Amino acid sequence: MGCIGAQTGLAIGSHSEDNAIYNNAFQSNTINIYDSTAGTSNKYFRPLPIGGNYFSNWIIPDNDGDGFVDKPYGY
Repeated sequence: MGCIGAQTGLAIGSHSEDNAIYNNAFQSNTINIYDSTAGTSNKYFRPLPIGGNYFSNWIIPDNDGDGFVDKPYGY
């Protein structure tokens, strides 16, 4: 899945919990993710080798060089 150049790349509404959202590309969106349940149980990554999501505005830091940004995306 990918969302390129949209107002909102992904919107998750209330009562949408326990989702695993990974292997997506969010590029050049005004808002990449809007999650009204932020801080609950939605997960936006999986450990290697599965990985997470690509955000065009979130590419550093990757201090260990594994191809994954070392901090969670701040949506």
